[in-house]
Amino acid sequence: MGRTRKFIPIWDRTEVFFTMDMGEFAKAERILSSHKIPYRSKIVRHTTRNNQMLGRIGENENCNATYAVYTEKKNAEEAKYHLCQEMGRQE
Repeated sequence: MGRTRKFIPIWDRTEVFFTMDMGEFAKAERILSSHKIPYRSKIVRHTTRNNQMLGRIGENENCNATYAVYTEKKNAEEAKYHLCQEMGRQE
C-alpha cells in the first residue's frame, strides 16, 4: 500500500482527525491511504527531558503526544466520512 502523504499548504488544509492515541492515529493514516486521500500529519510530543526523568511513574506512555491529521479542504468531507465509518467515531 503506497503512502499518500503530501505537502498541503496551510491555507488549503483542514483538520479531519485528532487523538492522543498512537494506535488510533496509525489506523486513521491507514484508512486515508487505503482510500487514496492525500493527507499530512502533525505529531506534538508533550514531554521534556526533565519530564522523562522525574514523575513519569504510572503515566500512560501512549498519551504523551497529540496526533492531528490534515487533508486538503476539497477532500475533508470524504476523509471524515471514511474515518467515521471505519473507526466507529462520531464527528
